[in-house]
Amino acid sequence: MGEINDVRIFAPEQDIASWQSLFEKMEAQGLVEIVQKPDKFYEVRGSEKLKRGYFKIKLLRCNL
Repeated sequence: MGEINDVRIFAPEQDIASWQSLFEKMEAQGLVEIVQKPDKFYEVRGSEKLKRGYFKIKLLRCNL
């Protein structure tokens, strides 16, 4: 626990925004710390629908 993890998500832009919302809810519950959110979503080569977003997430606890 406690290491910073790079999370790369390939999805439609709305889904990446949903992942960000989920990470923010997890942060509010003290499960993770969002170290870095994507400042923009990048194009995925070969796909018109998919974007990619990069997050840096630190796991704080795992009592699930």
